[in-house]
Amino acid sequence: MKPLLRCFGEQPLICLGLSTALASQIMYISFTSHFIIMVVQNWVSGFNVLLGVCVSGLVSKYARGDEQGFALGTLAAVQSIVSVLGPAIFGGLYGWAAPKGGVIIGPHAAFEASALLTIMSLVAAIFYRIPHP
Repeated sequence: MKPLLRCFGEQPLICLGLSTALASQIMYISFTSHFIIMVVQNWVSGFNVLLGVCVSGLVSKYARGDEQGFALGTLAAVQSIVSVLGPAIFGGLYGWAAPKGGVIIGPHAAFEASALLTIMSLVAAIFYRIPHP
């Protein structure tokens, strides 16, 4: 991880992680071949690991010593909450968007909503300037 951080820096690696997450959501919307989705999704998930490591590294780097435990604990709590609520919310959206009574919103609604949230996060990551201590 350190060689990547030295070459690119934290912010570009966070943007790379978000971009690959967005690419995987677009693949779920666009592709119909399950084999292509499986192969590319496994490749993309490796880049998503960069995202979590870089965010944790940024928190450790820029939080004061007496605040690091609280900041990293809060980050872990948010990740846990999202891992529980995300599937419930987007699974419900997926089930709601399935064909019912002749109205078809489309089964991709959950991935489209997820892609929209990822785009907003990517824009924020691109334009946010990390303060240097």
